[in-house]
Amino acid sequence: YDKAVAAVRGAFGAAATIGPGNMPHGMNDSFAELVAEHANATDGQVLALSFYGGAPDGYNTEAPHRAMKWLRDLRDAAWANSSSPPQLVAAEFGTLDAPSGKTSPEPGAFGAAWTVSAWLVGLALDFDAFYRWTDSDDVDYADGRKVAFLYGWAWAMAVAELLFDETSTTTSLEFLETSLPIVIDDPAVARNATSVAGVTTSTATGRVVLVVAYDPTAYFGGNALDASLIVPAFANMTFYTLDTTNALYDRLWRDLNATGGLEHDDGHLYKLKKMANDDGLDYVEARLDEYLAFQNASLASAAFPGSVWRNDTHARLSWEMAVPSVSAFVLR
Repeated sequence: YDKAVAAVRGAFGAAATIGPGNMPHGMNDSFAELVAEHANATDGQVLALSFYGGAPDGYNTEAPHRAMKWLRDLRDAAWANSSSPPQLVAAEFGTLDAPSGKTSPEPGAFGAAWTVSAWLVGLALDFDAFYRWTDSDDVDYADGRKVAFLYGWAWAMAVAELLFDETSTTTSLEFLETSLPIVIDDPAVARNATSVAGVTTSTATGRVVLVVAYDPTAYFGGNALDASLIVPAFANMTFYTLDTTNALYDRLWRDLNATGGLEHDDGHLYKLKKMANDDGLDYVEARLDEYLAFQNASLASAAFPGSVWRNDTHARLSWEMAVPSVSAFVLR
């Protein structure tokens, strides 16, 4: 390990960002030993783990907290006396498989809501960065058309960018208080818990608020909560939201299910070529422009579906929040 560190720094310079590896949660003993032995070599650099949600943990919120807290605690113990402890990074992060055991990026609103919930768990544990795999389903057609169908969590990543600009970083995020906090300490409870969480920050554009509603048992939605959010007074609002009614893959699944176009009858979403049979693929291709227009519409701002109460200093936003869903408010 020491020779590898020296070689990397010899090639890229003393400022090269180095860590002991991208360790999957579970290799606790060997990774902890490596960190303890080489704390000096990695001081001020990076510690990374790999974490995927999936069927074994029921896509709950306790599992990412357990994994990321393990790495955070490991760092804090090894660098207890350091003024520059390593950054924490989820070098691989995201959705992995459906309850069927088949690989799935969970491309609908459910996957988007879980991803944002797990991301917020990591941010609360002082993680600096999260790296995802491909954020879209790239489909090639015989006539030369190349289409990118965005996964739901790609939509969520896009609106999350609104939180950050030259004046705002992860360290300036404020976590919202909520009456349904994310469950982080009991896996059995987390597998059946509805949670609402969010963050807010002030940018050059205005105040941005990101809110997620999630329940591991609410795959296709149908549930809703009466939500109320208190914010500083504002003059104008731009609102974005994604739920099962406007997420592209939820729409694809509904259409394919109604026309006999599904490859699997397990009630879960997959990449298009794994979700649709041959007839289903033909059905989607014949309506490609319609689906691309639907995708574009989901990326556009929407009318706020609730009411706004104001006084001189604050405003209260009240609306019916779908579960699962991710919403963003830009307040100016």
